[in-house]
Amino acid sequence: FIPPSEDELATVKRLKTSLEENQEVVMSPRITETCILRFLRGSKGEADKALSRLVRHSKWRQENHADDIETMIHRFQKQIDRRLSLLHHVDKEGRPCLYCFVHRHDASDRDLEDMILFIVYSLETLVRNSKPDEETFNVFFDLSRFSMRNMDFEVVKNLINILQTNYPDTLERFNIIDSPMIFSACWAVIRPWIDPVTAHKVQFIRRSQIAEYCNPADIPSFD
Repeated sequence: FIPPSEDELATVKRLKTSLEENQEVVMSPRITETCILRFLRGSKGEADKALSRLVRHSKWRQENHADDIETMIHRFQKQIDRRLSLLHHVDKEGRPCLYCFVHRHDASDRDLEDMILFIVYSLETLVRNSKPDEETFNVFFDLSRFSMRNMDFEVVKNLINILQTNYPDTLERFNIIDSPMIFSACWAVIRPWIDPVTAHKVQFIRRSQIAEYCNPADIPSFD
């Protein structure tokens, strides 16, 4: 994480004032100065572009219950019960980690809108558990028992879109663990959906390599 420059801090202050004065915007407590900085950096430093994105993000948060996503848990309780992901582990720098166990997902047994809410819940939990001055996290996708039954292109495309559009500059790294040969064809479809900045953070690793990023006590069981 690179601390903000004086110019960036000044621009963040101006953007925050513009948002607060915009009658179309309902200011979420989650649109922090760190959040605004992320959108600014995700917009290559273009303040006008960042402001437009933040206005859209504010509306998206309302439409998708981001601020009170816990009230929607009944919509994705099935995913929680299946332990599709674990959220409460950190890397060696104290950044939260999301571990997704893809073999527990059945693409034929889910509702897409509920899965989108589950994605929002997961990302919001990560950001809320992150360092306030960074708001960054890691994602680990376990593909060790992957089969085509688990492959869900609609959900993956929504995850990528939500992450890139509404959580810019939050991803420290995205590690894909023990990817089987069969996933290569799936990756050829998915790869073009990922922007170059995000793609640079994607790594294919073996399970033994997780210890390079996380202390053993913070690595969950893969059983």
